Amino acid sequence: MALVVGTNSYAPRADADTYFADSIRAAQWIAFSEPLRDSGMVEATRVFERQRWRGEKEISTQTLAFGRTGLTGKEGESVTPAQSLLDISEAQFEYALALLVDASVLESNDATGSNVKSLKAGSAAMEFFRVTTGTRFPVIVTDIIGQYLLGSAAALGVTPCVSGTDVESGFTDRDQFGFREPL
Repeated sequence: MALVVGTNSYAPRADADTYFADSIRAAQWIAFSEPLRDSGMVEATRVFERQRWRGEKEISTQTLAFGRTGLTGKEGESVTPAQSLLDISEAQFEYALALLVDASVLESNDATGSNVKSLKAGSAAMEFFRVTTGTRFPVIVTDIIGQYLLGSAAALGVTPCVSGTDVESGFTDRDQFGFREPL
């Protein structure tokens, strides 16, 4: 399938060529044929189109998810639809290159992170829990568009809630429950 801006790509391949021209990875990008670069860009767009995004489409009838309104940047600034389209295009270029270099990026299970660490020296062993986070995209892609992605809680329709009270707890009289000793 041919790359068609606004239908299966956020930007033309020429923009990606320009983006990578001064990059340390320029030779990597140019090493792939034009049809392969187009395919990488289309595949990156397909993956991005399956994500849940903050904000709304700029034009409700537009085919692709970007440009978007109602977005906020990393510093809390308002992001224009044109800027959101530029950002997603740059992320598309980066993800396309990652896919071309290693197509297994699509099946990456890094989103689960790693939670167990262990160390063993002779008969002494130590194992402890340390949460490490993973991402569904390469770090550079997440750096560009991560603030536009809906989190998993929002994607499931769950809104975080914190509640409390400024009144003393009703469980201060433990005798009421027949307990006189700690369990």
